[in-house]
Amino acid sequence: RSGKRLQKARPRWLVLERAFLTNQWRASQVVYFSGMPERKMPPADAPYTTLVRDLQALTMHRYKAVRQSAQPMLERCLKRFPDLVRGCLPPLLAALSTRADDGAEANEESALGACTALCGRVLCRYTTRNSGALAEVLLSLMESAHHSTLRS
Repeated sequence: RSGKRLQKARPRWLVLERAFLTNQWRASQVVYFSGMPERKMPPADAPYTTLVRDLQALTMHRYKAVRQSAQPMLERCLKRFPDLVRGCLPPLLAALSTRADDGAEANEESALGACTALCGRVLCRYTTRNSGALAEVLLSLMESAHHSTLRS
Protein backbone atom coordinates (compact mmCIF):
# COMPACT_ATOMS: atom_id res chain seq x y z
CA ARG A 1 0.00 0.00 0.00
CA SER A 2 1.07 3.53 -0.63
CA GLY A 3 -0.12 4.86 2.74
CA LYS A 4 -3.23 6.57 1.43
CA ARG A 5 -6.51 5.76 3.00
CA LEU A 6 -9.43 4.85 0.87
CA GLN A 7 -11.73 7.83 0.95
CA LYS A 8 -15.45 7.36 0.89
CA ALA A 9 -17.03 8.77 -2.23
CA ARG A 10 -19.53 11.51 -1.39
CA PRO A 11 -22.08 13.14 -3.65
CA ARG A 12 -20.99 16.42 -5.18
CA TRP A 13 -24.00 18.31 -3.81
CA LEU A 14 -23.10 17.25 -0.27
CA VAL A 15 -19.53 18.52 -0.63
CA LEU A 16 -20.79 21.84 -2.03
CA GLU A 17 -23.38 22.20 0.72
CA ARG A 18 -20.75 21.50 3.39
CA ALA A 19 -18.36 24.05 1.87
CA PHE A 20 -21.12 26.66 1.67
CA LEU A 21 -22.19 26.15 5.29
CA THR A 22 -18.60 26.22 6.52
CA ASN A 23 -17.94 29.45 4.65
CA GLN A 24 -21.14 31.01 6.01
CA TRP A 25 -20.24 30.01 9.57
CA ARG A 26 -16.70 31.32 9.35
CA ALA A 27 -17.85 34.62 7.85
CA SER A 28 -20.32 35.18 10.67
CA GLN A 29 -17.75 34.32 13.33
CA VAL A 30 -15.13 36.68 11.89
CA VAL A 31 -17.56 39.57 12.11
CA TYR A 32 -18.82 38.67 15.56
CA PHE A 33 -15.53 37.84 17.25
CA SER A 34 -13.36 40.54 15.74
CA GLY A 35 -10.79 41.60 18.26
CA MET A 36 -10.59 45.18 17.11
CA PRO A 37 -13.45 47.47 18.16
CA GLU A 38 -12.48 50.05 15.51
CA ARG A 39 -13.20 47.60 12.74
CA LYS A 40 -16.24 48.53 10.70
CA MET A 41 -18.96 45.92 10.54
CA PRO A 42 -20.75 45.34 7.26
CA PRO A 43 -23.86 47.51 7.07
CA ALA A 44 -27.22 45.78 7.21
CA ASP A 45 -29.32 45.87 4.09
CA ALA A 46 -32.87 47.22 4.13
CA PRO A 47 -34.46 43.72 4.17
CA TYR A 48 -32.49 42.79 7.29
CA THR A 49 -33.52 46.02 9.00
CA THR A 50 -37.16 45.29 8.18
CA LEU A 51 -36.76 41.70 9.32
CA VAL A 52 -35.31 42.77 12.67
CA ARG A 53 -38.13 45.29 13.15
CA ASP A 54 -40.75 42.62 12.42
CA LEU A 55 -39.04 40.06 14.63
CA GLN A 56 -38.88 42.61 17.39
CA ALA A 57 -42.64 43.13 17.13
CA LEU A 58 -43.18 39.37 17.18
CA THR A 59 -40.94 39.05 20.23
CA MET A 60 -43.41 41.26 22.10
CA HIS A 61 -46.51 39.48 20.76
CA ARG A 62 -49.29 38.51 23.14
CA TYR A 63 -49.02 34.77 22.40
CA LYS A 64 -46.21 32.93 24.13
CA ALA A 65 -45.58 30.50 21.25
CA VAL A 66 -45.06 33.40 18.83
CA ARG A 67 -42.61 35.05 21.23
CA GLN A 68 -40.67 31.83 21.70
CA SER A 69 -40.40 31.30 17.94
CA ALA A 70 -39.28 34.84 17.18
CA GLN A 71 -36.66 35.15 19.92
CA PRO A 72 -33.95 32.82 18.48
CA MET A 73 -34.26 34.34 15.00
CA LEU A 74 -33.94 37.85 16.44
CA GLU A 75 -30.80 36.73 18.28
CA ARG A 76 -29.29 35.35 15.08
CA CYS A 77 -30.04 38.50 13.10
CA LEU A 78 -28.59 40.74 15.79
CA LYS A 79 -25.53 38.52 16.06
CA ARG A 80 -24.96 38.77 12.31
CA PHE A 81 -25.48 42.56 12.21
CA PRO A 82 -24.47 44.10 15.57
CA ASP A 83 -25.19 47.61 14.30
CA LEU A 84 -28.92 46.89 14.50
CA VAL A 85 -28.80 46.38 18.28
CA ARG A 86 -28.78 50.11 18.96
CA GLY A 87 -32.04 50.60 17.05
CA CYS A 88 -33.61 47.51 18.58
CA LEU A 89 -33.25 48.66 22.17
CA PRO A 90 -35.67 51.67 22.43
CA PRO A 91 -38.89 49.80 21.49
CA LEU A 92 -38.02 46.99 23.89
CA LEU A 93 -37.43 49.48 26.69
CA ALA A 94 -40.64 51.32 25.86
CA ALA A 95 -42.60 48.05 26.11
CA LEU A 96 -40.88 47.23 29.35
CA SER A 97 -41.49 50.55 31.07
CA THR A 98 -45.28 50.63 30.59
CA ARG A 99 -47.31 51.88 33.47
CA ALA A 100 -49.95 49.80 35.24
CA ASP A 101 -52.73 52.17 34.21
CA ASP A 102 -51.81 52.09 30.49
CA GLY A 103 -53.44 48.75 29.76
CA ALA A 104 -54.00 45.31 31.08
CA GLU A 105 -52.98 41.92 29.76
CA ALA A 106 -51.42 43.03 26.46
CA ASN A 107 -48.89 45.29 28.18
CA GLU A 108 -47.84 42.50 30.50
CA GLU A 109 -47.30 40.15 27.55
CA SER A 110 -45.19 42.71 25.69
CA ALA A 111 -43.18 43.38 28.86
CA LEU A 112 -42.52 39.66 29.23
CA GLY A 113 -41.40 39.50 25.59
CA ALA A 114 -39.14 42.51 26.07
CA CYS A 115 -37.57 40.89 29.14
CA THR A 116 -36.97 37.69 27.19
CA ALA A 117 -35.34 39.63 24.35
CA LEU A 118 -33.16 41.62 26.74
CA CYS A 119 -31.96 38.40 28.37
CA GLY A 120 -30.54 37.27 25.03
CA ARG A 121 -26.79 37.10 24.69
CA VAL A 122 -26.35 39.84 22.07
CA LEU A 123 -28.52 42.45 23.80
CA CYS A 124 -27.13 41.55 27.21
CA ARG A 125 -23.57 41.91 25.92
CA TYR A 126 -24.39 45.25 24.32
CA THR A 127 -25.95 46.66 27.50
CA THR A 128 -23.09 45.52 29.71
CA ARG A 129 -20.50 47.12 27.43
CA ASN A 130 -22.39 50.39 26.96
CA SER A 131 -22.98 52.30 30.18
CA GLY A 132 -25.70 54.53 28.71
CA ALA A 133 -27.66 51.53 27.47
CA LEU A 134 -27.27 49.82 30.84
CA ALA A 135 -28.63 52.88 32.61
CA GLU A 136 -31.64 52.96 30.26
CA VAL A 137 -32.35 49.25 30.84
CA LEU A 138 -32.15 49.61 34.60
CA LEU A 139 -34.38 52.68 34.53
CA SER A 140 -36.94 50.83 32.40
CA LEU A 141 -36.88 47.88 34.76
CA MET A 142 -37.50 50.14 37.72
CA GLU A 143 -40.33 51.96 35.93
CA SER A 144 -41.98 48.73 34.88
CA ALA A 145 -45.29 47.96 36.51
CA HIS A 146 -44.99 44.27 35.62
CA HIS A 147 -41.80 43.34 37.44
CA SER A 148 -43.65 42.15 40.55
CA THR A 149 -46.21 39.92 38.85
CA LEU A 150 -46.15 36.17 39.23
CA ARG A 151 -45.47 35.53 35.55
CA SER A 152 -42.37 37.69 35.36
